[in-house]
Amino acid sequence: MRHVRSAAVGHDLVTQATEESASVLDVTGLNYGDSRYALDRELFPNRILVGSETFATRIDVRWQAVTEHYSDADEVELLVNGRSAGRSPVGKEKAFLARFETRYQPGELEAARAADLGEFARRHDAECLVGNLYRAYREMSEDHARTPMDHDAMWRDTMACLSRPLRSRA
Repeated sequence: MRHVRSAAVGHDLVTQATEESASVLDVTGLNYGDSRYALDRELFPNRILVGSETFATRIDVRWQAVTEHYSDADEVELLVNGRSAGRSPVGKEKAFLARFETRYQPGELEAARAADLGEFARRHDAECLVGNLYRAYREMSEDHARTPMDHDAMWRDTMACLSRPLRSRA
């Protein structure tokens, strides 16, 4: 039965029948339509497709996912539950796009952009890095003279970056 349904859902008549209605939707959903995923990715690269149900015998294959992240960075790192799932260059396939292949895991999915540290890359005191980044981002804001520095967040992020409390050198 699954093979018959897969062949039917992947047929060109289904493409023609759904093309107009899907073109006006933000997200298209297909239950048991896994034979369309690769096809629709090729035919409609800007379409968001959600497969909310699949055959139980295929769930291990379908839960392997391609995750896309858009960024203006040169490189992006994907974190799944705080652990690196790899790095990807941005813009290799399409402008601003970084693509990752990963398996589904419940939890948190984050993307971290690589940052050119410029003059700060030469610094040996890692404790200054986060504070300098906060200052640089503040200076890049349109109204930086009126933008207050969030010192509490800066200290929390500094300790998180270092994975330890700050040491006093006084």
